[in-house]
Amino acid sequence: MLVNTIAPLVLFAALCSTQQFATDKFPFSISDDELMNSFDWQLLKEFGPYNKNLLLSPISLKLVLSLLYQGSSSIVEKEFESTLNFRNKDENRRKYSQLLSTLLDNEKSGNLLTIGSSMFVDDNLHVLPKFNRTAWQNFRTIVEPVDFDKPEEASKVINRWVELLTRGKVPKIVSADDLQQTIMLVTNIIYFKGIWKHPFPKINSYRGHFVTVPDNNDRMIMSKYVDYMKTTRNFWYYEDQDLEAKILRLDYKGNSHSMYIILPNSLGGINSLIKKISLTSVLNMKFKLQEELVEVHMPKINFKFSTKFVNILKKLGLKQLFQNTNSLTGIVETNNTIRRQLVVSNIIQKTGIQVDEKGTEAYSVTEIIVGNKMGENKMIFNASHPFLFFIEGPNNTVLFVGKYEDPYEDEGAESGNRWNTNEEADDATSQVYPAPQYNTQRFSNNQGNLPTNRFDVPNQPPQQNPVFDSSISSNMDDSYDPPNAEDIAYRFNLFDVELLSTFSDSKTNVLISPASIKTTLAMILEGAGGKCALEIQEALRIQSLNQRGVRDIVLNLLSNLNEKATTNTYLESRNGIFASNRHKLVDAYRETVIRYYNANVRSLDFSNPEAAANEINQWASDATHGVIKEVVSSQTINPETYVIISNALYFKGKWKSRFDQRMTNPNKCFRTANGCVPVSMMHISDNFYNNYISRISSYVVDIPYQDKFSMLLILPSIESSVRAVLRDFATHRLNDILAMLNNSEIVLEIPKFSFEYTVDLAMRLKQEPLNVREVFGANANLSGIIQNANAMVNSMLHKTKIEVDEQGTVAAAATNAMIIPLMQPLTITADQLIEPELRLIFLNTLYFKGKWKTVFQQIPEPKCFQTTPDTCIPTDMMSVTQTFNISYVTSLQAQFVEVPYQEKYSMLVIIPTPETNVKQVLRNLPFYSLDKIIGGLNETKINLEIPKFTLDYSVDLVKYLSRNSIGIKEIFGTNANLSGIIHGNVSVNNLLHKTRMEVDEQGSIAAASTSAAIVPFALPVQIKANRPFAFIIFDRETKNVIFEGIVQNPAKQGSGGSGGRANRPPSVSSGANLVQGASGSPTSGASEAYPPATPSKNEPDYAINTSPSNRQQINLSGMFKNQRLTPVRAAIGSRFAYNYNYESKYFYTYNGAKLVH
Repeated sequence: MLVNTIAPLVLFAALCSTQQFATDKFPFSISDDELMNSFDWQLLKEFGPYNKNLLLSPISLKLVLSLLYQGSSSIVEKEFESTLNFRNKDENRRKYSQLLSTLLDNEKSGNLLTIGSSMFVDDNLHVLPKFNRTAWQNFRTIVEPVDFDKPEEASKVINRWVELLTRGKVPKIVSADDLQQTIMLVTNIIYFKGIWKHPFPKINSYRGHFVTVPDNNDRMIMSKYVDYMKTTRNFWYYEDQDLEAKILRLDYKGNSHSMYIILPNSLGGINSLIKKISLTSVLNMKFKLQEELVEVHMPKINFKFSTKFVNILKKLGLKQLFQNTNSLTGIVETNNTIRRQLVVSNIIQKTGIQVDEKGTEAYSVTEIIVGNKMGENKMIFNASHPFLFFIEGPNNTVLFVGKYEDPYEDEGAESGNRWNTNEEADDATSQVYPAPQYNTQRFSNNQGNLPTNRFDVPNQPPQQNPVFDSSISSNMDDSYDPPNAEDIAYRFNLFDVELLSTFSDSKTNVLISPASIKTTLAMILEGAGGKCALEIQEALRIQSLNQRGVRDIVLNLLSNLNEKATTNTYLESRNGIFASNRHKLVDAYRETVIRYYNANVRSLDFSNPEAAANEINQWASDATHGVIKEVVSSQTINPETYVIISNALYFKGKWKSRFDQRMTNPNKCFRTANGCVPVSMMHISDNFYNNYISRISSYVVDIPYQDKFSMLLILPSIESSVRAVLRDFATHRLNDILAMLNNSEIVLEIPKFSFEYTVDLAMRLKQEPLNVREVFGANANLSGIIQNANAMVNSMLHKTKIEVDEQGTVAAAATNAMIIPLMQPLTITADQLIEPELRLIFLNTLYFKGKWKTVFQQIPEPKCFQTTPDTCIPTDMMSVTQTFNISYVTSLQAQFVEVPYQEKYSMLVIIPTPETNVKQVLRNLPFYSLDKIIGGLNETKINLEIPKFTLDYSVDLVKYLSRNSIGIKEIFGTNANLSGIIHGNVSVNNLLHKTRMEVDEQGSIAAASTSAAIVPFALPVQIKANRPFAFIIFDRETKNVIFEGIVQNPAKQGSGGSGGRANRPPSVSSGANLVQGASGSPTSGASEAYPPATPSKNEPDYAINTSPSNRQQINLSGMFKNQRLTPVRAAIGSRFAYNYNYESKYFYTYNGAKLVH
């Protein structure tokens, strides 16, 4: 592994008059008593608490200050000696001369360390021979005369030197404008390129959490997904009790350079570590290092840092250097007047570091790669929360020291000032200005800060792509804050998975392009208003943004959909607006779609449908490179059409690891609902990111294309189905799924397939949870598209095609929204009631019995149970003192306690604080995943008291399932299609649910009338996609979904969906994730008999029993009065009150329901 480090440091000095100029008050204070022996660490202590990511080069700063020390006199000379522990000038020259010789003697190590300094002096000044000789002989500094009166030529000389020294990494440091009135510029650059002593293959890298915000109890509140490197081998390692931290040494080749990582023991311990650390403590830790077998988890690092040192150095005691006190008399030959005007105005340093497996090309780079060594006791070093690091050379010389806290902060600047770097400024600079020509406008900005030059500019947002420049709009908000890139990917990803979930009932192959659909919706949104626009924004999850924020999100998508083609990947998106020649587009809309969407606007005669269809089809064929030749026909074009809004998308990608065509089996079984279908099955054995995700009961494999795209293969387990998986997939972020994948070698088999798909998206977009309805109805508001016309979207035809073979994938999509005049809705009046008849009853039961792992003791006297803040009822309580997993979630205002049963089940008790109530907690609970809550539990010894209770609960689930949050409506209405169950027009009249639960000192007994058990699956060595599966093609960097689909039968070359209501499968669905509440005190008893089950002799301490032979008796007299019933078991599942399986992480809500196949 390679490590490159460049730390440019440039010193600014100016010829100043005696006038004093105000500077910002520096907020830092000095807290360490060992200042003269710990300058490097004092810098870290001063800067560390105020910056998330930090990188300093103490040696670079000290070298430049030492050079100025040699030219100093009087008071400033004494300040140098006291602040930096310089004994005298002779000793200083000897020390740094030896140090540079040692540092630069690295040819045998295989590492490259270049340290160079140069002083550019105006050719009208004469440098003293003694200083010139000292600069070269002792500090390797070249003194070079330049003509600053010709700043263009001077800047070229300086930049050429910097580019040469940094091996081309920094081609430019100054511009001609920066050198106006300059008479001297001093620079220092450090470039380090190191090779790790133990390079490791990249195979161990993975994605994981990096904690950025812990809570007061040192538990994770917020984290970010980052790339990790991992290895297990012998390292020098030590755990320091005083600092409460671990230290790890990673050596480069030659053993002369090392990187040290200091990791605090607690998640939030970084600032405490900075306060405690000192030169003494670091030397103590290094002395106690021992060689241990360590498993190292290290995040890749990539960030830049810029800071100013003036105020810090003043605080440390170096003051006269920055005042006009005739302190630099030993540099140039001149009179006292000029000497008094030589003053250093600023010292600026810019650094950068990158850590990955291959090495870097930035300012400062560190890289670690890890392997695997089994069979020995090992220490764990998991750098998954903020830490310190430093790179050390010979003689304990600290080349770089830094802090890593935020993985997504790629550039930082010192807090407490407004200094910010320009991207072209790859090195820091110091300049000297003559006071008589001093221009106050040059040195002050509108905040009164000093100085103002090319480095001191306000924070500017990144420039937009010229094609998609969103900077001019009459109704934009001037105080606009650009949306967060991570939020953009998350919001758009929700639309992608929710859209795919609406196709879960499809029995044919499905292929849709969310990217194409979102682009088309965005162009409609530009001209929509009122509720019509709000529904589209809510579906896209962008309703909280203003117009500019919405457009920035869309333009970010468009920018990613127009990647430059390479030899391996091609992605292109085109937009078209086909307007009627009899109607006029709104001028602002025409300008918007051309300017921001790069749309091709054409005028067509829709009264001639055949000619119009030919022109649109030719445009689509050109845009998709001939993959899709026809998107509309003369029959689908309404002669009254106002406008057709179109998007076409084309993708071509080659596999990163190609399938060997010789390994393809042309006649292998692909299991469908109707049996085996012979297909051509491709075969490969290679490393892929993969895992079995129990939450969606599927195997997931990331199959990368070359460049940055991937196909995500989602293969349901044998017990599951595509339909069930897609319904559950809608509740998961794509990023969360990707983070669960691990890189390992697998045998992968997937079929070759090629098919086309056509669908009218109108029906899909109207469904829950998208609810885009207004734009397709009589109340549509599209007044911003067509002048003086009331319009609605009549249809949104979406046509796609995909081909997958051993080489890669070719896919294309076209989306066309047809806008026509509004029409009055048809009104139907029902003049008689429908009298329902009972035809069939489905019944299913579940029984659970569990014994506590630790038995409770009954408290002799009843204790108070508060049903309301003012009401207390006596209740039998049970108590136990034991170690339990507990946590307190501040945002929920609730305490969580896991009470385990014997074997593998637990009860999760959720106790609201007195300030809140159960209703409020449960309302917010769906926003937290069970994994997150369980993962936050910590073992704590407590005394736990809970009441003994017996609960009976009955409810008709119809009204709960019909709510928008669940959306099961049609099955209960006149449009229900249950033709697969019984002949005739029937609907579900009610869905009655009855439960009972008993909790006492021994454990719990619970039963319900709807249930099924779910068994998690183990990850096999081989993964074969030989049954229906889903897939997603997405951008690995931005997580934009390009294509997603379902393969039900790869042998079919063409199949399509009508977009209408599909036939329901022959089963009754009771829904998922229902949340409902029960009233009554914990001591309320049953109003009717409920005989418990009698377990068999061999029954275990827990039982889930749904088999016909062991079906438990449930008194249904309250549900079906005086009716003769024949129970029929159906595939209807249920989840129970606050119980969960802590192996599979299934959450049993007291009154939820879930369909299980």
